[in-house]
Amino acid sequence: FKISGSNNIALVTYNQDELAEIINREIGDKIDATLEKVLSTNNDPQITVASTDPTKHTAELYVTQDVMVTIDANSEKLSPKSFAGKKKNEVEKYLFSLDHVSTATVSITPGWSSTIPSSADKIKVVVKNVQ
Repeated sequence: FKISGSNNIALVTYNQDELAEIINREIGDKIDATLEKVLSTNNDPQITVASTDPTKHTAELYVTQDVMVTIDANSEKLSPKSFAGKKKNEVEKYLFSLDHVSTATVSITPGWSSTIPSSADKIKVVVKNVQ
């Protein structure tokens, strides 16, 4: 009784600095820099070998990275001047259209007014991070 077999083993290596550059570039391409900012990249990237080509000495990697992003209260899209003179419901609709916004409260003083003040100096935008 005789059993024989063979295995192909692929050793895949990569440059961590180059991978970090690629990940940072991808993150930069995915976020809206006019509204969002990266708080942190959590944990190390998860890397899986998708395929290998022994004849070309190449491998295709599948890489995922957890990233924590928040809305930047100082962004142009949340600039007080962009809300000046608009109706309350128009501002609420706009805020809810933004990614990452789950709740929004628009308060106007005096309470009977439905229009945001026309002077940006009288408008205050507060961003609260909720986990």
